[in-house]
Amino acid sequence: MAAVRVETEMEAPRGWVFRVAVESGGPGRGQEAEPTRHDVTLSWADYEYWSHGAVAPERVVKAVVEAVLASRALDALPPRFDASTARRWVPDLDRIVREAM
Repeated sequence: MAAVRVETEMEAPRGWVFRVAVESGGPGRGQEAEPTRHDVTLSWADYEYWSHGAVAPERVVKAVVEAVLASRALDALPPRFDASTARRWVPDLDRIVREAM
């Protein structure tokens, strides 16, 4: 499984923008590849829907990215995407993210 790390968090007009690094590879896979970086937006509405304000927004974004990666729904994450878009890629994303909280 790839390691997901939230590197930065910036406020946006309707939520946040996070820079997320995804490190693939691991033991037995040879040389470590450079992490890929992605800008993920999270609206206040989705944050509240998934976490009810109980955890930090970066934890919600990390759970979304991990769920998408675990589902193997995409060959690669796009450079920029909104967390809500992941619902189209992972049909039961809402349940997975809530359980991760």
